Amino acid sequence: GGSSVLNHTATATSIGYKVDSNLSGDDASNGTGLYIDFDRTVAGSGTAVNVDRGIDLDVTSASLGTSSATGMDIDVIGGTSGTHTVTGIDIRVSSSDKNQGLNITAPDGANDYHIKLMAADDVLGDYATLSVANTGDMTIATVGTGTTDSDLTLDVDGDINMDAAGGDINITSCDVNIA
Repeated sequence: GGSSVLNHTATATSIGYKVDSNLSGDDASNGTGLYIDFDRTVAGSGTAVNVDRGIDLDVTSASLGTSSATGMDIDVIGGTSGTHTVTGIDIRVSSSDKNQGLNITAPDGANDYHIKLMAADDVLGDYATLSVANTGDMTIATVGTGTTDSDLTLDVDGDINMDAAGGDINITSCDVNIA
């Protein structure tokens, strides 16, 4: 009760639902392809627990072949005909007891990672990954097509503070230059 449901029976090549929104004209305007406004008002009484989601995306995919599944594929393409700035994802959270911008959960196997950053010119050969093991250990790894040229640079406008609760800071396999 209280919900509207759209059902689609897919074929091998179908698109479930497509929103095709086009905008043109010579005058300044603000366009939006799809806007979802979900609001819950504060109850008049009681302490009911609510779990709200603006969008809940579930993708389940199985195959006997070599396949892949993507939860969300975002392509934002700007232009150089004026002064353009494009942003793939802009996340803003606020006004809560706990504000959490992004939570990522992934397995911690040898080929797993939480975030992968790829160079546009060589997405397969030049990249960095961030991963967290089930022990809480965090690894930042760089990979490049060259020989030992995938550096990690910290360009900090302030201090670098290291607080190793275990008591050890280890630097191995390198020359240390501190200016």
